[in-house]
Amino acid sequence: MGCPAGIVGRPFIITPLEIYFKITIGILYVCLGYIRFLYRKPYQQVKKTILYRIHLKREKKLVAMVAWGFNVPYIVYLFTTWFDGATLQIGTGIRCAGIVLVLGALWLFWAAHKVLGSNWSPLLEIREKHQLITTGIYQHIRHPMYTALYLFIIGAGAISANVLLLVVPFITFSVLCYIRISDEEKMMINWFGDEYWLYKNKTGMFLPKWHLQKPY
Repeated sequence: MGCPAGIVGRPFIITPLEIYFKITIGILYVCLGYIRFLYRKPYQQVKKTILYRIHLKREKKLVAMVAWGFNVPYIVYLFTTWFDGATLQIGTGIRCAGIVLVLGALWLFWAAHKVLGSNWSPLLEIREKHQLITTGIYQHIRHPMYTALYLFIIGAGAISANVLLLVVPFITFSVLCYIRISDEEKMMINWFGDEYWLYKNKTGMFLPKWHLQKPY
């Protein structure tokens, strides 16, 4: 059997450098999963009264969709050759920059989880003792976990130089964000009222909001 053709029409050859990048993505992917595992476990173990919840059936379907659309492409890339034909010819520097981007994404993901603590939930719900967190990274960004996952997807796409590993998780996660974020913010406004309105006006959704001072 010959080598699978790359997306640009050239044969894809598995070199030691390609193996290095594939192992690197595998390690970074495991780190992402480990961070989520650390903070999902307390959510599952500590039973709290649900005070407010919306779109439960839809939310469960969305979570399942993202679990498949995000995780399956990485598993296929890491353990099969099915995606090899979608590999681009890009410079090593860009791929190494992707590693830096993913490391930043992992830090942001961890920092967001750490500050949020027991207030984190995989579903759109308010539980007892739920607080509006406006400290740490949440002082600047309302949805830093979403930002972190976008950065991870883009960085991993650069490391792998693989179109499918970039496009499939990106589209899947974007569908989640498009459907969920407006409802999530409505839920927060309904529960926290003016406190959340003020917080929303001071912060950016995915990136910090820059407040330009008006000249006197």
